[in-house]
Amino acid sequence: MERRPQTSGRDSSLYIASTLQSSFTCCLVALRQRLSSSCLPHSRCDDRSAEVSRLLRCEDAAMASNAAPLGTLPSGIGIFTCLPDIFYLPELVFGGLVWILVASSLVVPANPQGWVMFVSVFCFVVTFLWMVLFACGAHHSKPGWAAADFVYHGIAAFFYLSASVALARVTIEMKDGSIFLNYQLDISAVVFSYVATLLYFVHTILSAIRWKSF
Repeated sequence: MERRPQTSGRDSSLYIASTLQSSFTCCLVALRQRLSSSCLPHSRCDDRSAEVSRLLRCEDAAMASNAAPLGTLPSGIGIFTCLPDIFYLPELVFGGLVWILVASSLVVPANPQGWVMFVSVFCFVVTFLWMVLFACGAHHSKPGWAAADFVYHGIAAFFYLSASVALARVTIEMKDGSIFLNYQLDISAVVFSYVATLLYFVHTILSAIRWKSF
């Protein structure tokens, strides 16, 4: 009975290594061919780069159209797309929620809830009228209106800060021995009051920057 020659472990390792090397070489060749074929049509690559450049220019133009130029005040629908006038609607929403929630709690106790009601209603009405004036273009892009916008929102931010602190203090004090529903309403009013304070504060800073650009 013939005995087959046994292959050594070294020969097996060499065979496996050569097989792997040939497979890796074939993969590299295929990858190089695919890359070269994708880069051959230079006109297509140029078209793609031109398309990307065109999209970037369109994006830059859209961003520029949403920003009011320095030294001008927006009017019409532009107040809803330019800073800081874009804060008008959030200020009205959160300010309105403050006086609605405080009024729902029957304004108890009257001090300082009365002050909170005055601040929230006053700022709501004046902010609405101010927004209407800006939308109608009554300012005519005059520097005096930019200064008045800065002064008003600074006063509103200070008023809302004082009202928020007073409302938070009275809410903490009424935690015990008060109607739970009124307590919940006051907690919500405190949160919205501080949000309105932040909005008016940011509006004041941006209005000051715009005023300085005139």
